[in-house]
Amino acid sequence: GRRIDIEASLSRIAWEGKPAMLATTRDITERRLGEQERQTLTTELARKEEIIRLASNAYGIASWELDWTTGELRWAESAGVVLGVPAEFLPKAHSENLQLLHPQDCVPFDAAVRTAMESGRPFRFEFRATLPDQGLRWFRSQGEVDRTHGRSRLHGATADITDYKLALQEIERLAYYDPLTGLANRRLLLDRLQRASTHASRSGYCGAVLFVDLDRFKLLNDSLGHGVGDLLLRQIAERCVDTVREEDTVARMGGDEFVVLVASLGGETAAPEDGARTVAEKLRARLSGEYLIAGHGHHLTVSIGIAVFPRDGERAEDLLHHADVAMYQAKKQGRDTIAFYAADLQSNADTRLAIEQDLRLAVERNELELHYQPKVDASRQVVGAEALLRWHRPGHGLVSPMDFIPIAEESGLIYVIGKWVLRDACARLAAWSRCDRAQPLGVAVNISPLQFRHPDFVACVSQALVDFSIQPGLLTLEITESSLIENIDSVIARLNELKRMGVIISVDDFGTGYSSLYYLKHLPLDEIKIDKSYVRDILDDTNDAAIVESIIAIAKNLQLRTVAEGVETEDQARVLRALGCSLHQGYLYSRPLPAAEFERLYN
Repeated sequence: GRRIDIEASLSRIAWEGKPAMLATTRDITERRLGEQERQTLTTELARKEEIIRLASNAYGIASWELDWTTGELRWAESAGVVLGVPAEFLPKAHSENLQLLHPQDCVPFDAAVRTAMESGRPFRFEFRATLPDQGLRWFRSQGEVDRTHGRSRLHGATADITDYKLALQEIERLAYYDPLTGLANRRLLLDRLQRASTHASRSGYCGAVLFVDLDRFKLLNDSLGHGVGDLLLRQIAERCVDTVREEDTVARMGGDEFVVLVASLGGETAAPEDGARTVAEKLRARLSGEYLIAGHGHHLTVSIGIAVFPRDGERAEDLLHHADVAMYQAKKQGRDTIAFYAADLQSNADTRLAIEQDLRLAVERNELELHYQPKVDASRQVVGAEALLRWHRPGHGLVSPMDFIPIAEESGLIYVIGKWVLRDACARLAAWSRCDRAQPLGVAVNISPLQFRHPDFVACVSQALVDFSIQPGLLTLEITESSLIENIDSVIARLNELKRMGVIISVDDFGTGYSSLYYLKHLPLDEIKIDKSYVRDILDDTNDAAIVESIIAIAKNLQLRTVAEGVETEDQARVLRALGCSLHQGYLYSRPLPAAEFERLYN
């Protein structure tokens, strides 16, 4: 047998004239099972709806239903919480919803909904909308069409994807934009340049790439610190953007290099060089000048190289390289200039690259050597020497410093080479100091402006003095005027540190740079070297003679000694001695000699 559920009812009746009870029973087992199943389903449905509600809240999904016939829009109970607005502010109709959308998204959104309702295909759309107290945010809506029971409805959900969109924008910014200046980076520039070049080739129009480099920026950056350098780069970026057209692209390549892409210079009948030069001149005028940073003015100039496309190439990488080559030509012409790419410049660039590559190996291959040019007094006695760098490049012989020192400075190799020169000169000085001589011999070392500004320079000098036991007063550092004019307080502090170590400070090539009497008065100097350009014509040019006489007089009044460079004749030596300069250096006495030959002369 089996157990069943029954429903019984009793009623009073008369049975054969007597009162009786009539019992009626009905099997309700199936009905009870149905009720239990419905209750179970209702409970399960409520549980699943709660799970969906919690999940929607957790993932920021607001469910809704759109009645396409009436336009009524109904939201899930938790939609207001999910979207962060009171429920009463949620749109109640499709038309109200459209009013919240960004003007550019309103029509496309409505069209997407209509297409879904007409085709029955799923609906999906990303849009911007403004909710109360929320501002403009990004949303994604998607849904399915429901046509059951003759209805025409769209069931869907909306999620706030603002954070996702911001993350995408940040990824794009990191991938295509320079983080310091906000300008396009190399990747984005190359993409736009290739598009512009392709269009120019097809349309007959021309464009240009302008490679902009800040002259002597490394010197300023090392002197003032990278924080100040970054502020300066931001100002440069702003000036670039303000100078060119909105449709042009300004990019930062890294360091102090910027590129301007002028996508269109006009048709074939126009002279593209004229248009490119006009833009370059505007940039040079705007970028060269004074920059105020942290209350101090800093003067900068720029060198600009130009490649015109499609004349100078069609591939983006080639055009960028050609503009870079032209920029180096501008620097070679004296900085603060503009140069156009020409095919013959490429061979110069190849030569420069080969020199840089070989120079990187020169120190470890022992290809560098110091020659020493004597300094003599009035009696023609050798009292010191200047250490001059020479490079024996395999397959090329002796390379002039004029050919490789600028490359060493541009590539950053000057730090390694400068340190080697300092230590090798100190080693030679230590050996000479051990010789039996009444008057010790001093050695002068040339210091690059970049080397002088390096944060570790003073420590490097100190270590060399200690390692080679150099006596005070024997090592002279020859520093160019350009090293002394920026950030005078920092320069004074650095020179005072060197002076406390017993180092002699000499201003090299005096008169060829800024020649400010202010720094002569305030800097802790010991010596001025009169540049050979004044000595050369001292007999024939009264202006040069007057300048030399003035330099000697100023030095004497400031208790600084003078050394004349480039003395080649007895008459030049005689005039210099008559004016009060008795320390000379030049071919009259000796050319720069290898150490062994100098020692024979010295002894």
